[in-house]
Amino acid sequence: MSRLPLICRFCLLIALAIILTVPVHRAQARSAPALAAGATTNQAEQPQSRPDGEIRLVIDTDKRTLTVLAGEEILNAYPVAIGKWSTPTPIGEWKIIDKGYNWGGPFGVRWLGLNILWGVYGIHGTNQPGSISYEASLGCLRMFNDDILQFFDLVKVGTQVDIIGSPHETNIWHRNLGTGSVGPDVVYAQLALKKKGFYPYRCDGVFGRLSDLGVRRFQVLEGLPVTGKVDKETNLRLLRQDPEHEDPDNKAREEDGTPGNGQTD
Repeated sequence: MSRLPLICRFCLLIALAIILTVPVHRAQARSAPALAAGATTNQAEQPQSRPDGEIRLVIDTDKRTLTVLAGEEILNAYPVAIGKWSTPTPIGEWKIIDKGYNWGGPFGVRWLGLNILWGVYGIHGTNQPGSISYEASLGCLRMFNDDILQFFDLVKVGTQVDIIGSPHETNIWHRNLGTGSVGPDVVYAQLALKKKGFYPYRCDGVFGRLSDLGVRRFQVLEGLPVTGKVDKETNLRLLRQDPEHEDPDNKAREEDGTPGNGQTD
């Protein structure tokens, strides 16, 4: 009789061990098919760490691609739809000013707004996936919904967005440009000045004091009347591809690192 309580206790311990072990085996049995089908473990589902380097976006309207970079490292590239010929996507150096979620319809699942002053432009998803890689929009950049979701959380307000490609109607002169002028033609003038070394700032389509200064320096070198305005003759000279007419002081400015490209006009 003295041995019976000891046996009972032993049996209870065995039963308890079986009870605790069975759920573990069942859980492993459930997870094995899921992993074989490509599911991830809880550890793999944790958010990825933010890449090193500043995130920026480069959109090439000729190639119709959007590239995500962290510093100089390319993280990924995606196809985009760009503006139609009559409503082109604005070339220039922009920044993200707002983020939107689940607007639906033509804007898809996400929206990234750009600081373009002459219209409302952004990068967004779409309900027309067949338009991707074509000239199809009113100027915005359309993406597959799954694609914009992949990098949306990496982008913050203030992220740099460079839109490059063939300028739209660059050889057509429309108006004199001067302080206070805003528009895509200002971007083209700034890009031309920048290429020749007279304007190492952001090409944002706003003609301000720094644009005026760059034009004046260019006009002095070209022997033109120094007005600070891009008139017809100044525009023609800017568009001329002639290395002899680059700013001779540009190399020295680049070497000492002033001023930086992050400055705006």
